[in-house]
Amino acid sequence: MMILDGIRVLDFTQYLAGPTVTRLMAEMGAEIIKIEIAPNGDPSRGLPLADRNRSGYFVQQNRGKQSLGLDLRQPEALNIVREGISAKGRDSCGAGMCRHFQWSQTVENEGKQKSHFLFSVL
Repeated sequence: MMILDGIRVLDFTQYLAGPTVTRLMAEMGAEIIKIEIAPNGDPSRGLPLADRNRSGYFVQQNRGKQSLGLDLRQPEALNIVREGISAKGRDSCGAGMCRHFQWSQTVENEGKQKSHFLFSVL
């Protein structure tokens, strides 16, 4: 068992700092779902291309992650994000993120043990 087994992280980061942190979290066992802005995704995908017309930099920083492209201006996309969080439950999140996605900051997890949603800006 790894230290972050059972932890799901929705990763909205791009370029270096955030993808590096979530790559390390994946290496420690977390399930990372990288949310990319549709239609082009993370801009680092276009950095110097290498093997099979892919950016070596992008592959290095995002290995071990699942990726999902969403247009966050669309209600359907926001519902997918909400489902991704509520599948594990949440009882708190960064106030700015909660306001942006119109979530309450406290949610019961069907009377069971609460789990946390952490929002961080790097």
